[in-house]
Amino acid sequence: MAVEGRARQHLFDRLEQVLGTPHALTLMAYLPPVEGPDAATSGDVARVHSDLVDLNRNLDQRFEAIDRRFQAVDHRFELVDQRFAALEQHLDTRLEAVEHRIVATIRGEMATLVTTQTRVIVLGLVGALTANTGLVLAASRLG
Repeated sequence: MAVEGRARQHLFDRLEQVLGTPHALTLMAYLPPVEGPDAATSGDVARVHSDLVDLNRNLDQRFEAIDRRFQAVDHRFELVDQRFAALEQHLDTRLEAVEHRIVATIRGEMATLVTTQTRVIVLGLVGALTANTGLVLAASRLG
């Protein structure tokens, strides 16, 4: 309901009677003007309300679309995580096999080296014993 100039004047007159002229002028200065094209009608308010409802609906739809896109991205990240887990398992298996081969090779080479070294030592000792025995026999005949 639009307040017309006549109604504003009646309000001012009543305020002037109750509060006095300075206070009535001060209070009226704080009241917005309601005359002319700036005054909103109930139709204007209804249109703004309808626009806000449409805007809210559009925003809800856009956020739902964004949520679906995030879900798709989350799903792709889960697939990547699964692939990394499988790759990690595969690498662990391969590294374990390589480790076993290296240990087996080192053990084999160590066994070969120890066997060779033992043969050299034993043959050296046999030779030394033989030489000592020969010297002892020769010394016992001479002396």
